[in-house]
Order: sequence, then structure tokens, then C-alpha cells
Amino acid sequence: MGTLRHFLMPAIVALLSATVSAANVDLADKPLANGISNSVKPNIMFVLDDSGSMGWDYLPDSVNGKQGDNCFKNHLYNKVYFNPGYTYPVPVDASGNPLGNATFGTAKRNGFDGGSSTTNLATAFKAHSGDTAQAAYYYEYTGGGTPTPGTCYANNKYTKRVVTAAQEQNFANWYSYYRTRMQMMKSALSLAFKPIDDTKRVGYMSINNNTGTDFRNLALFDAAGKSAWYNKIFAAQPGDGTGLRWALTTAGRLYGGKLNGQNFWGTPVVDPVQYSCQQNFTILATDGYWNTETTGLGCNRHEGCKLDGAVLGNQDGGAAKPMWDGSSTTVTQVDTYQQFVYSVTNSGCSGANRRVRQQQQRKTITTTTINGSPGAPVDSGWSNFGAATTFIACQNPAPAAPPNTTPVLLSSNTNTNSSGGSTGSLADVAMYYYETDIRDGGLGNCTGALGLDVCENNVPGTTRDTAAHQHMTTFTLGLGINGQLTYAENYEACGNSCDYPAIVQGTKTWPVPSSNDPTTVDDLWHAAVNGRGVYYSAGTPESLASGLAKALAGVNARKGAGGAAATSTLAPVEGDQYAYVALYTTAEWVGDLQRRSISLTTGVVDETPTWKAQEKLDGQTTLNGDSRTIYMRKGSSLDAFNVGNLASYITAKNFDAGPANPAGALSQYADYNAARQTQATGNTGAANMIGFLRGQRGFEDVASNAAANRIYRPRTHVLGDIVNSSPVYVNKPAFDYTEHNYPKWDPNRSPTVYAAANDGMLHAFDAATGLERWAFVPAVAIPKLYKLADANYANQHRFFVDGPLTVGDAYFDGKWHSILIGGLGKGGRSYYALDVTNDTPELLWEFSVSDDIDLGQSYGAAQITKREKDGKWVAMFASGYNNVSPGSGLGRLFVVDLETGGKLSEIVAPGDASPEKSGIAWVNGWTNAGMDDNTVQHVYAGDLSGNIWRFDINADTVSLLASVGSGGGTTQPVTSRVELGDILDSSGGQANQRAIYVGTGRYLGDGTYLADPQDSDILNTDTQSFYAIRDDADDLKSWGNFRAQAGVKKFTVSGSGNSRKVDYDAVLASGPGWYLDFDVQSGERVVINPRLFNGDQKTLTVVTSIPSSSNMCEIGGTSYVYMLETQPSKAHTSLPNAISYVGSAMGVGAAGVSLPGGKLAVIVNLSDGTTVTVSPPTTQGTKIKRGLWRELVN
Repeated sequence: MGTLRHFLMPAIVALLSATVSAANVDLADKPLANGISNSVKPNIMFVLDDSGSMGWDYLPDSVNGKQGDNCFKNHLYNKVYFNPGYTYPVPVDASGNPLGNATFGTAKRNGFDGGSSTTNLATAFKAHSGDTAQAAYYYEYTGGGTPTPGTCYANNKYTKRVVTAAQEQNFANWYSYYRTRMQMMKSALSLAFKPIDDTKRVGYMSINNNTGTDFRNLALFDAAGKSAWYNKIFAAQPGDGTGLRWALTTAGRLYGGKLNGQNFWGTPVVDPVQYSCQQNFTILATDGYWNTETTGLGCNRHEGCKLDGAVLGNQDGGAAKPMWDGSSTTVTQVDTYQQFVYSVTNSGCSGANRRVRQQQQRKTITTTTINGSPGAPVDSGWSNFGAATTFIACQNPAPAAPPNTTPVLLSSNTNTNSSGGSTGSLADVAMYYYETDIRDGGLGNCTGALGLDVCENNVPGTTRDTAAHQHMTTFTLGLGINGQLTYAENYEACGNSCDYPAIVQGTKTWPVPSSNDPTTVDDLWHAAVNGRGVYYSAGTPESLASGLAKALAGVNARKGAGGAAATSTLAPVEGDQYAYVALYTTAEWVGDLQRRSISLTTGVVDETPTWKAQEKLDGQTTLNGDSRTIYMRKGSSLDAFNVGNLASYITAKNFDAGPANPAGALSQYADYNAARQTQATGNTGAANMIGFLRGQRGFEDVASNAAANRIYRPRTHVLGDIVNSSPVYVNKPAFDYTEHNYPKWDPNRSPTVYAAANDGMLHAFDAATGLERWAFVPAVAIPKLYKLADANYANQHRFFVDGPLTVGDAYFDGKWHSILIGGLGKGGRSYYALDVTNDTPELLWEFSVSDDIDLGQSYGAAQITKREKDGKWVAMFASGYNNVSPGSGLGRLFVVDLETGGKLSEIVAPGDASPEKSGIAWVNGWTNAGMDDNTVQHVYAGDLSGNIWRFDINADTVSLLASVGSGGGTTQPVTSRVELGDILDSSGGQANQRAIYVGTGRYLGDGTYLADPQDSDILNTDTQSFYAIRDDADDLKSWGNFRAQAGVKKFTVSGSGNSRKVDYDAVLASGPGWYLDFDVQSGERVVINPRLFNGDQKTLTVVTSIPSSSNMCEIGGTSYVYMLETQPSKAHTSLPNAISYVGSAMGVGAAGVSLPGGKLAVIVNLSDGTTVTVSPPTTQGTKIKRGLWRELVN
């Protein structure tokens, strides 16, 4: 029974995690459909500041001149000086091996130089060149209160401390590896690049690039390449100026192929771009202000320039905020108009004579446009111009005056004035090489390093970096230097604690940089914003290593989508025409839900959102608080997700970051000092972790937080990645039930979009505003959520709440209810059910492996239906994958009481108990009444062996409808939901027979959990198929091997390139059915649920997936959308456009809408986060139906 308990859960979870079976289904821990081929390695050019100041033993520059003061020898003022509270990690070589602890008695002055001189730190240490040789020492602030970092207090506020025996090793390591800016940078680089491997291509260049050790071409970061790169870094020597603009320009021109073949101090430059979809990054690290003047002469060793060497100019003056540099461009247009007016006068005439006088008049209309926004035109009004003249001479009778002439434009003059902003700044360089398509036919650089065309605009994007054309993305890092603007490490979500939000809003602008001035620090920050990277300011060895690691993690980030969009209605109309699209960004592992408009004419989804839930949720959290309503199960109801209600989990150490946690310590815990350990363990640590899980940011590892509080992974946003769970929109009752006065039922609720995310929560978002109404944390997920705080989570992503959602209406306890049921996917062996009839949810039940050991990982959607034999409303779901240990491994159907979660029946499918063969994820129940009466007796499902099962929930029995497989009887796995439809008789009406539509193929794992990764789903090329199998309500069928049956029709797919067609055979209503093989392109399969969107059931939408491809630049592979005729009456070839190629990305979900006029539009979400819209190749319109699955299911 679905009892509301959690005290058994830790034991069950421990048992499950302790047992690993080689026969288990390989299930990936990361989304499979978001990546380009592993052969396409991103390029990372690291540009190191080798100016003279990098050899200084103080930081920042303002410390200079204080050498004689005690503050110089204190780490809070001189950020390079020895910090007794920090353990200096020994840098590593290219193999990841430590270079070795320094020796206190013979410490090398340069630990990276084997021939370096040494110093006896016990007797000959000097804190600066003018110091007296003596025993190693430092000064501790003892002046009372809390010192402000960067402040030099009077000498009597400090106490001299001679290094103790216990401190000697740490001091020696600081001396040899961290004593100067360059040493600190080398040490941090060695540690930050340690985990980088041959999945990247890395190069090196110093900003001055004027010696033989200053350049290395971008190359594979394998063992040899890594060794060569480390050798270059360790050999770097400070000297010369800080020409950052020229250095960044050189990197951009390198990516643009303009330096190919040039000789950089003995190293010929090799084109770094191999593929059109290759991402090109530059990380620019510097300790200070750029200090070269602007000459306006174009390319030289001082300033930046364009690809062709032309003067750079102002690149961001017309850009949107926050890229805009504050330039103000005023265009004044003055239009002068002329007309002639006429009047009758006696002036100059005698007697009764009159004449007609002509007067020229002019006026101006002045329009002033500021930064592209035109103001209201100013009309001067007509005024006389010159003297009037006689038009008709004096005469009698008096002549009539003609009408005034039509005004004509006489002249138009435009004057343009610009003010503010900057020209030729570092930010302009970054902007130019981001916005410019640096590989273009007009530039003559379309042939890359491998001889391939590199000009197709198909570079994958992230939330921040969306450009598809070839470009350079710029990350910058400054060594703890300050500009005029207030900086915070998490500046994109800093609120009022930094100036970046004001830049975004336009209430502040970027300072105009000037050589050798603090404004160039702001320019360094501005360059990262323009280059769509991130800026890090690192003033300590710890923050430097952290900043470099985060920049490298940002290189891995990629935007993606994993499911279908939800729509606000099946029939969009003006004002109600929205698609809700869920997204995620890898590496950062953040998510977003965006509301986008659907064109009522074409069905195309506007890529510009009207709101982003990601931004809204960030605004609902602060450093140490939040305004969120987050629920968890407590007893038989919902209660707040807080410290008090989580007491049992706290006792079990589930929120502990240290080794006391039964699931293990966080990876960063080993590096915690005593203060951080206190904040991360026990009751204090639990409270901090719970706050982190609620979205509070005060204990993330960012520089703006107190040192002792920097214990958890920093997040760019609060909302977790939404991958395999499509959003569901709920508003008014959506079905056609007639019983119990359903048509008049009007629940008191607001339009809401539900989305399950891998921050461990189901989220309910206001459909109108995007604000989170509430969230719910399933009990099974809670013990594992602490892993979200791991510093290495970028590489250790896992799924928490990732299963599909179902919302349906049901009648019990004397009234109607709207019920939401969700699974966890790879996140766990559990389903949860909430009553969402009203805006405040109520808990119904959670059904997990602690209720039945044969429930596996819940990959398929539950079904809400009414059991035929007794009219009881029930929930049905399959056993899922890996229902072993404990559990038998056999696939089965669970039927539970919808109201209580109590198990009513468990129907086991016979066969092989191996989960690799018997796993069942999706089920679909047959109802004769469609949307009118959700009563079910028979439920259909496919398993991993290609068996199609028919479950009878009246008799609690199961029978085999058919086995599917390619020629020779080879089985084909079924991992998507079977679609159900009616067989049509010759008159077009419905015969009393059923069509069971089945696609085959699997795309579940990447080989991580296989003995041989080459056996992964991604690399599998077995031919997969699609089937239409007849079942008879009056004579239930058992076809056995379906292909072997007489009368089975075969459809044929053919074509070349991206063009496909289907050759149909005539299908009889009395025949077994038909099939087609996807054999045009190797690896094509069906893993997305096929859909009968049309009410007439004549068109079936099938989205195929092709993960393996010869095109290295397809995002996760590619897809075709087939609009298949379900029952062709005669042999023929498919209509044009019946099969659509979606482009260089894989389809991940489909939703259908009926546009005004009845045209069907199918919105296909792609793995790169974009959408395409396709329509059946027919002219007749048909009303779209919710479909035969009878509930709102993704």
C-alpha cells in the first residue's frame, strides 16, 4: 500500500546503491541528446599576462610604497602575502603529480625553475627587496574588531609572528609557488587545468608574445599536448607592457584564420578551426590595467583591430544592455515643406478692381532620434517666406482665389551627433569577435584545418552565448583589481550588492576606459559581458584557482531541451496562444521554463520569451532567505521543507557535507579548514544545506561570501535543469466527461504550468507571470539532494526529479479532483500524487520501492483512469527499469487506488527476469469512449525485448499481443509509449477494432555502466521499425511473431540526403496491420512517443532519432518527422513534405495545436533548445483532440 512513511527509505536506498548488476539497463546520468560528436573538441586559447607587474610580490598595485609598513606583511592588505589561515596546495605537473613540497631550509625562489636559487627561510627571508634577512615572519592584525580587507592600519594594530615549526611547510610552499603574482598564476593554472583532458583543444599565448616560449597552437589536450602546454606556462617570464587589446585581437584573428602560416617566434601558426560547429573560447588573465595608447592606425602591437586589419571603432554603441557602452547617438532630421496660399485684395488696385496675391509659406518638421528611438515630431507651423507677388492682376469683377497648393517637401537635412561611450576598447574587441561571423565565404576562409567547410552557422549555444555563427567567446580574469564599478562574483544575480544590475537596467553605464587607469578594469569586465563569457576577479590564490575552474566549466556549458512543449490550449486564439518550453544548460546544470508565443497563422513558436521562470525564481531568493513555498511530505499531508520538518533526515546525516553522510562526503570537503567544516556539518551544516537547497546563496563558493561560508557549489541560477520531464499546463477542466455534473464543475484555480526539475523539486509556475507558486520535494529524492552542492557537480550531474508528469480529472469522495502524478526517472524508484484541484496542493500518496520491491526507476508516465469492473478511479504505471535487488526484474503493471495509493493489483508479464529484456516503462489504456468516459479494461505496453503486452485490469491477467523484430525474428526494444487508435472500416466509420501503434529503439544510456561502452545505445545501429498492429475487441489477438503473419503489409522508406518518401501498400481493416523499417540511415529509431493529433485518426506523427551520424555537427544527432497515413486504402507514394528533416539537432518532443481554420501544426522541440513547426501534407483541416491517452501527459 502507498503508505506515507519515510523511515524505511534510507535503508532501502543504501541496499539499492550497494548492489550493482551487470544485467541492469544502462541509464545515463546526463542528457544524451544535447551534445555534438565527441570528435568536435572545443578550442580554448589561454592568454596569460606576462607584463612586468606579474613579477611583483604585492597585490593590488596600490600596496606599492607600503613595504616598510606592517600592513604590507599582512594578507588582508597585500593579497599575495602569506596567509596563515590558508593551506597552499602544491602545484602539479602535466600528469597531475605534485611538483613536491618546498624545503624550508632551501626554498627555491622560483619553484617552477629547476635551476632556481634557494633561500634559508629560517635565517635569510626577506619580505621585500629592502627588508633585512631574518627568520620567516608575517604580521597578524590585533587591533580589535574586524579588519576591512584592503585597509592599511597603523603599525601598532599589527603583531609580528615568526613562522612556527607547524607553519614551516605551508610557508615554504607559499614562498616557492605563490610569492609573486606570476607564481600564484602558474600554481592556480596547474591545478585548474589538471582535470582538463583530451575532450578539449587548448592553446597558449602570452599578451606580449615576443619570445620563443610565448605561443603554442591550439591542439588536443592529450598527454603530449598537456605536457607541452604546462612547459610553456611554467616557462613564462614577466616583462614588457600590458597590451590586452592587441592580445585579444590576436586570438580573434587566429580563430578567423587570418594568421595561418605566420611564424610566432619559431612556431608556425596552424588554423585552429576544424569544424563549423566548433566552439572557440579565449580566457584572458591579467593582473592590471591595459596601458597602451590608442593610435587609430589599425592593427599594431598596442590596440585592437578587425579581421582585415581595419580600425576597430565603436562596436557596442548601438548594442542592447548590458553590452551597450553608454554611447548616445542623436540624429536630427529637419524636413522643410513649401506651399502657396492665395488671397484676394484691393491693395494696389483702383475702384472696384481686385487682384489675387500669391504668398509662399514654409514650415519645418523636426524629428530627433536618440539611440534609435525617435521622439515626437516638432511642427514649426506655416510662416510666410519672402514677399507676396501678384498672381492675377487687378480686374473687375474680382477674380476668385485658387485653393492653396498641396504642401511639398522642399528639402530634408540630417545631422548626427555622438557622445559618450568608447572607441577601440577591450570590450569593443570582444564585441567585434563575438558579433562578427569570423568564418564567412566573403572572407575567403571557409576551408578549415581538416579541409572541411567551416562556414555553416551551426555553433551550439548556451543561455548566455546564443550566436550560431562562428565567433569567439571571451572569459576574462583579473587578479583582485578594482575599477570604478562595484563587483560581485555572482554579478548576474547580485541584487543591490554590485553595479551590474544597474548596467542591465541602464541606470549606470560602463565607464569610458583610459590607458593605465582603473577604468580599464571595468573594461575587462565589460569585455567578458560583450564576449558572452564571464568575468572573475580573483585576489587570493584560492579565488584565482576557483575563478579559473569556473571559467573552464563555462566552456562545457551548452543549452539544450529534453521534452515536448506544453501549450496553453489545443486551439490557440488571440490572447491564448502560448507554448511553454523547458530548457537546461549543461555544466552549470541550471534550467529555465519560458513562455513563448505561437503564430496563429503558421504555428511557428517565437524564440523570444515573454517571461523566463529562471529569472523570476532568482528574484524569490536572497543570500540567507527566500520567499518560496516548498512542500515535503510529513505524515499524511504536506508541510514546509524546513529544518524542523526534516529532523529525521538531519539525524541520519543526509545533509552533512562530511564523511558522516551515509552517501559520502562532498568532493570539496577534504579541502575545508576548521571553520568551513563547522559550517558544513552537524546541525549547523544541515541548516545551511537546507537553505542552499531552497535557493539561498549565502553559502556558495563566491568571493562576496565570508570565507568560512564558501562551502557549496556556486550556481548561476536557482532553478535546476529540466531534462526528461516535459512541462504540463493546467487551467479549466479539459475533458468531455458527462457524469457527476462534470460540465458544470469549475475548480477554483489559476492557470499553472508544472515542471519537474533536477534541483529535486516539482515546480508550479504561474502561467501568466512565470512566478513560482510552490514546489514539492518527493521523499525518495531528499537523502541525495546534498550532492547538488558538490563543487564537481559540473562533471557529476545526476537526475533527481526527472520523470514525466500526468494530470487528469477524477471523481471520488463525492467530488471531482484534478490529480498530478509524477515519476522520478533515473532519480529513483517512486511515483508521487498530488491533488492540484485548487492553487494550494494536497498530498495524496507516494508509492515507492519501500511499498513494493518490484518497482523500478520510474521512466514512464502514470495513467489516470477508471477501472471498468467496478468504476473505481485508479492510477496505473509500469515497473520501469532495473526493478532488481530487491525485486525480481520482471516487467509488470501496477494498479493503485487513485485516492489512497493502496495497491489494488500487480500484473506480472512472464518472460526473462533480466531487466535488460523485461523492462517496461510506458503504458497506455484503451477506452471506447475517448474523452467522454475514461473507463479502461485493457492496457497496452511494450518491453525491451519487443514484446507488446495486453494487460486486463478487470481479470488481473496479461497476454502477448505480438512480438516485433526485424527479419529473422530479431527482437527490437520498445521504450516509448504505444499509441492507440481505431481501425477504420471501408465507409470511413469506426470498426470495433483497435490499432496499436508501436515504434522501436532505445536511447537510454551512454555506456557508462556497461562492461564495453561500445555497446551503448548511442552507437547501436540495429535497424528499428514502426508497426501498426490490429487487435479486436470481440476476438482478442495473439499474433506471435508479427512479421511472420500472412497479410502483414510493408511500407518502404526511401530517399537520399535529407529527402525522404514513403511507399504505401493498401491496408485492409481486417488485416493484421503493417510495418516499415527505418533503414535509409543507420541508427534511426523511435524513442519519442508517437502521437495521433488529428481527430480523424488518419495521420500519425512519428519523430525519429538518429544519434550516430557522419555529420559531426549535429546536436546529439538529428531527427525526421514522419506524418504517416495510418490506413491507406490503396498503394501510393507519400505526399510531398510528409517527412520533414528538422536540421542539425535531435527532436526531443512534440506537441500539436489546431490553428484558426483547423490547420494542424506540430511543434517539435529540438535538443539545442529551439523549435520547428511542421504540418501534415493535407489541405483539409481537422479539429485536434486531446488524444486517446485521456489525460494531460507529456
